Amino acid sequence: MEGSMRHELLYLYLLCSFISPSLSTGLHSQQFSYSAGSGIQTEQAICAQVKIGEDTVPGFHIISQFHLTAETMRGTVKKVVGSTPMHVAYKLGPESNFKIQTRSAYPLGLPEEFAFLSTFRMNGSTINKNWNIWQMQDLNAKEQLAVRMNGESLSLEFSYTTPDKRGQTAVFSFLPFLFDSQWHKILLTVKRGSVNLFVDCIMIDSQNLLPRDKVNLDGFTLIGKLKDNPAIAVPFELQSMLIHCDATRAQQETCNDLPASRSISQAELERGAPGPRGPPGPPGPAGVPGIDGIAGDRGPDGEDGPPGPDGDAGKPGSAGLPGLPGADGLTGPAGDAGPDGPIGQKGEPGKPGPRGEAGVGPDGPPGPPGPGGLPGEQGKVGPPGAMGVRGPQGPRGPAGPRGAAGMRDLSAELCPNACPPGAPGHPGLPGMKGHKGVKGESGEPGKQGHKGEEGDQGAPGEVGAQGPPGSSGHQRNHRDDGT
Repeated sequence: MEGSMRHELLYLYLLCSFISPSLSTGLHSQQFSYSAGSGIQTEQAICAQVKIGEDTVPGFHIISQFHLTAETMRGTVKKVVGSTPMHVAYKLGPESNFKIQTRSAYPLGLPEEFAFLSTFRMNGSTINKNWNIWQMQDLNAKEQLAVRMNGESLSLEFSYTTPDKRGQTAVFSFLPFLFDSQWHKILLTVKRGSVNLFVDCIMIDSQNLLPRDKVNLDGFTLIGKLKDNPAIAVPFELQSMLIHCDATRAQQETCNDLPASRSISQAELERGAPGPRGPPGPPGPAGVPGIDGIAGDRGPDGEDGPPGPDGDAGKPGSAGLPGLPGADGLTGPAGDAGPDGPIGQKGEPGKPGPRGEAGVGPDGPPGPPGPGGLPGEQGKVGPPGAMGVRGPQGPRGPAGPRGAAGMRDLSAELCPNACPPGAPGHPGLPGMKGHKGVKGESGEPGKQGHKGEEGDQGAPGEVGAQGPPGSSGHQRNHRDDGT
């Protein structure tokens, strides 16, 4: 609700510039009547002293940090007329690449409370883009602090990082009057717990802030870059860009250099006593065309067109750099032996060298055994061996068959112990083998066997050490005179 009231107040202010100069003067007198609060004076020691008009105040001149004047001399930046013929502005093109080291621009960092002030103008397609008018990044291109113009949602955003490294954004929504092709002045007063936005010297809104982390100086500061691709610059015109370390001094800035404020001041100077109401005037000329509306949604893709003609052949590219040496290839198979070359001429015989010592090599392995010889003649029969020891008695054989009955002998009945012997029994089992006899005498030697096959040749012996050179013969000297 409070934001909508501020928007209505801004529209009322713009309307009063054409209807009621006295009312607009009253609103104008309320501009920047906001106290910056305490604690900033203790932070001013880290800020440089910059010249603003006739005053010297603590702060940073961002246009000087990026050397836009020097870039104008080089042709990368174009100098143009600013919000009035008395003001100079700089037109930054899409080929501009403004990126500096943060430590060189802010050697001791930024104070906890400060104010960001800039007068600029968007034109062309920049109005619809989401871009950072000013941004700080760390070494990994992660955003730390930024003032962003979001043409997609018609809002201004202030981004910062909390001490626990979480990104936060304060969004000032619905600012269509800011996104046109006119000059505007924005002022952000950043405090410990809040940030306030002023547009063209009228306070728009205030947003709460979480505790803000200190800026890492080992990074970069950029201006005029796309949010999603900081490598791409956007075209816009920049008249001034400052950081005030004293927000109270920043709120004393006026907007007399803006077209709407100039018309109000001129009307105040030329206004006299009100006269009678005149008759209706003739219709005025047609107004200037309005600004382009917000881009609509993307329409459906059209049908594919016919294929275009073949383009001209491109020029041959320059020779590439030599490639890295390839890995060694596999060893190919051995080639066939070439034909024998012609027999060379016989060389002159060399001088005989001294005889070396005989080499001593290891004996070769023994050859395979030869075939066996013919069996020798049978030796003489040796003497018989000694008689073996008598073996133990064999087991008793089974009883033999009963003998034929003889005539009855009365004496047998009378003398049973004197009965005659019966028929002989079966022979007993053979006895155990006797001990080995004494060795007989050696037989006569056998005949000589056939000669065995020749064994394999042994490995050659090592070459002996070279003997000492022979003594050189005496050389006869000849004199030039022949004697």
